[in-house]
Amino acid sequence: MLSIQVIPFDPLLHQDFVTLMSSDLTVTRLIKMYRTVTSLFTPHANELLACMLSTLDSKNKLVSAATKILNSENYLIKNELLKTPNFQLAIQAMNSDMNISPIFVSKFAIFVENYLKDDPNLIHTKFFFFSLFVKHISKNTSVYSMFIELLVNKAEYLPIFEYLHEKKFTEFLIEHLSEENLDILVKCAQIPTFLTPKFINQIMLLEHNRKWEIISKTISYSESPSDFLPLLDESIFFIDSYTENNFSVAHVSALLFISEMINSCSDTLSEIDFESFNQILIRVLQNFPNHSIAINTVFLIIEELITSTQSRQMAIDTFIPFLSDYLLETSPKSSNKIMKSFTAQLFQRLLSTEETDAGLESDLSQNDGYLAATEYIIEIYNPLIESCYGYTPQAFAVTNDEPGFDHFTESPPLMI
Repeated sequence: MLSIQVIPFDPLLHQDFVTLMSSDLTVTRLIKMYRTVTSLFTPHANELLACMLSTLDSKNKLVSAATKILNSENYLIKNELLKTPNFQLAIQAMNSDMNISPIFVSKFAIFVENYLKDDPNLIHTKFFFFSLFVKHISKNTSVYSMFIELLVNKAEYLPIFEYLHEKKFTEFLIEHLSEENLDILVKCAQIPTFLTPKFINQIMLLEHNRKWEIISKTISYSESPSDFLPLLDESIFFIDSYTENNFSVAHVSALLFISEMINSCSDTLSEIDFESFNQILIRVLQNFPNHSIAINTVFLIIEELITSTQSRQMAIDTFIPFLSDYLLETSPKSSNKIMKSFTAQLFQRLLSTEETDAGLESDLSQNDGYLAATEYIIEIYNPLIESCYGYTPQAFAVTNDEPGFDHFTESPPLMI
């Protein structure tokens, strides 16, 4: 295993570092080293990387592209690429053990070099898009062929999005459904360019559990969330279809979909049967008290239902008695630290919200369970002793700058 002695970096001593490297050093190992030295030699990390790159085989077009980026006088673009992990991830993908065509590597190198001449404001979006997909295409021969065709037959400056639209890329993925193509569809769902009415309609009709994963991403970028209202009943039914010991990624995604709909579409609450839906949420809390991602989302929805005038009274009548009893439970055998912490935070947030919402304050003040719970929160509850968890509002919101791809654990829950 390669190791480097931690000493102050002097560019004149770069040969000492070169001698520590084997002649067949791969770019993947190089990038790992670069990540380490960046923290050790911040002022000269780029110089060190340039030194190491210069020792590698000049035939490697990708390394040549990386060197050109480092040597470029356009520091605005150079820094934009180097300060994010996307450049490193793309290099790692290109130089891993995957069987990728040399044509693809060569064209990719030219593609990267051309970014040095591009508008700096476009660098992040375009390069992120490309590095995002390059990690998946080698798993699927058909998709890989489409990208090869893009690089071989199209000018590197042609916007990739337009090309993929022209080739009906998302339609191809849906027609040739596989786990790999579903992975790519999840990512397409976070890129507004792909969110055509036809794509949304195809996803809504998709007969696969992972469609909730795709839709929960899509809705954040959709200009018309009301288009998804027909899916509400189906999503609620799906949430209630979990097995005894597994609340899956798809179930969590369906919860996220409903939470997003409540936040972004004013007609959502009028379409929900609260008597049934509220009980489903209670059962999720009862059956999976240790599934922190699932109950995080459930508590987000509960807070939304209680603070909304349209769903408030039934939400108070359903959730406050259940949650106040849970919070005030003193038996360690029947208490769960994660659930108790989430519950305490909900009451703390309601206490704060009612200060600026007279209607909410009036409705909550008439509920004995709420009064008992908030008195406990104020007088007795100590979060440092009793818990270390809390739900996070907007925990899974995705920014427009850089899509986030959540992975949820499907391990069986620990029962109360």
